[in-house]
Amino acid sequence: MDEIRKKFDVDSWHLLFVACILVWMFSCSGRCSAFITARKSEFVLFVIGCYILLCFYILIVREKRDSKTILFLVLTGGFLLRACYVLATPYNITKHDIGSFMGFHTGEWGTGHLGYIEYLCKNRRFIDFDARERWGFYHPPGFYIVESVILQITRLFCSDEILSYESLQITTLFFSSLTIWTVCRILKEFSISDRWLILLAAFLSVHPFFSIMAVTVTNDCMTMYLMSLALWYTIRWHKSSHVKDIAVIALALGLAMFTKLNAVIAAFGIGIVFLCVFWKKRGEYRRILGQFFLFLLICSSIGLFYPVRNRIKFDMPFTYIQSVDPGGSDFSSEVSVVSRVGVPNLRQMSYAFPSFDREIEWNIWIQLLRTSLFDELMPDGGDSLFEWYAMALFQISILLAVVMNVLFAWCVFNKDTMCMEMKLLLLVGYAAMLLGYTKFCMDESFFCTMNYRYIPISMFFPCIATAVWSRNGSIVFRNILSCLFLTFILLAAIINLYFIAWSGTPL
Repeated sequence: MDEIRKKFDVDSWHLLFVACILVWMFSCSGRCSAFITARKSEFVLFVIGCYILLCFYILIVREKRDSKTILFLVLTGGFLLRACYVLATPYNITKHDIGSFMGFHTGEWGTGHLGYIEYLCKNRRFIDFDARERWGFYHPPGFYIVESVILQITRLFCSDEILSYESLQITTLFFSSLTIWTVCRILKEFSISDRWLILLAAFLSVHPFFSIMAVTVTNDCMTMYLMSLALWYTIRWHKSSHVKDIAVIALALGLAMFTKLNAVIAAFGIGIVFLCVFWKKRGEYRRILGQFFLFLLICSSIGLFYPVRNRIKFDMPFTYIQSVDPGGSDFSSEVSVVSRVGVPNLRQMSYAFPSFDREIEWNIWIQLLRTSLFDELMPDGGDSLFEWYAMALFQISILLAVVMNVLFAWCVFNKDTMCMEMKLLLLVGYAAMLLGYTKFCMDESFFCTMNYRYIPISMFFPCIATAVWSRNGSIVFRNILSCLFLTFILLAAIINLYFIAWSGTPL
């Protein structure tokens, strides 16, 4: 009994797992789905009321106000926002190559992410043709295998075909929420204060990106979680050098590559830590080399299996991506390199939502920040108050991004912030992602490539640096930064509620 109670502690991911199963059950219920669709406002108010009662009971009645409990309430609040968005939002809301289902009444399958899931669900094997022949099938199958299993399980107790498709969002909800839980564990590794842990947890919990990822049936969310897991266990392995930890790193990175091949970018930061530890413990080189061999065996066999298979069977390039029509409205290669990678101008910072205007939307950094908040959402005829909140959130985000990246530079180049291995992990890992993203945007000059979802864990590096800085930073500046974070949290929570209200609007 004590072991069960320990597993379901407020600080545990097991509660998250159970909560996702409950959301899954709700999403598969025709009555619940119809009620939420017809009475969305009442449903959200009911959830908010229950959350307020839960906070009142725990904080006032039970008088449990320790940091662990408050962190649990913060993470729960963020989860409820994402869960409401998932329950209120159609499974095919996203624009990102979502494709379509052909239906279980036929032996055919569609295109895009949904078509890929449908193929695996119907055939129960890897695709046996050149992936380049079908739109959206070029990705590794990790995410689609998970989703096909979810879909088949759902169909055992849900006869409504459309409702069974809605169950696919439970996977992205789970991985989106589990990523935030994992980042909180990463922050704890740096021994930060409870106050700043709760503040950064709240920042991530209500960040619109994680809500958007929770409803978007693509492989980005699962990749994001696996990369964050690899980052966490790299920090743990640096401290312990246990073979169990390096096995988890290998498994996480290998599965991330088996989900989306560009996850290999995380290997740069991980590799530099491996080299540093090997040099530091060169007296134990046989043990360390043995662990490296285990890492390569696990990671390469999982992560490289699928691209090697496709190369051998279909002569498909390892780095193949779908081509986009250069004559389309997304093309922006005529803009100079300096304009694209330089400091954005005031006009580009003067509006919140993407406009897809090729005359101004070519700066990759401002688009990176814009899509991290709103993806490619273009509200049609929304009220002016929503646009004001979105604009305020966008401006606060610009300011926070500048401050947190300055703190990142301070943390990395200041002498007494952390050990050299962790500095190199942050510096090399962050630089590799930003440089890889920049190259990708320059090689594929389209609006759709300037999207934060291609480097989803990049915000975690400035968050870690900010957490480390908070241990010894100026009290005045810490208070100012806390106010900025609190303002962001309030505005982001409001934006999340608007997302739920507008859940029928495609992204």
